[in-house]
Amino acid sequence: MMLSISLLVILVDQALKIALFRVATINSGVAFGLASQHSLFSVAMLGFGLIGSIYLYQTTKRDRFNQVLWSVILGGVVSNLIDRIRIGAVIDPLTISQLHLSFNLADVAVSVGFFLLCLRLLVRGLKRELN
Repeated sequence: MMLSISLLVILVDQALKIALFRVATINSGVAFGLASQHSLFSVAMLGFGLIGSIYLYQTTKRDRFNQVLWSVILGGVVSNLIDRIRIGAVIDPLTISQLHLSFNLADVAVSVGFFLLCLRLLVRGLKRELN
């Protein structure tokens, strides 16, 4: 089931990029158009993200919710890695022009998944401290 969550994130992200390619930004940076001049840095970050996601997914096998979050993160990392391998940059079909941000569903998956995972770990830590 967890692999299917990652595959779903990859398929939806790639389909969105194909559907909106004409209006998309080609981003050589990392998430949300940041560090766009450092392409080697971007690939290295994606590589570390992929390895870290797989490792942490394996270490949280007992916790179903954490597995779901890591599967979402892994799907986002792999989808952006597919772009990097295919065209040397990431396709960002979504833009918030007021904030000068360009992004894609994979960026959202990684960011939201990581935020929820951190929030969950923080809440668990606070619960332990209170008990």
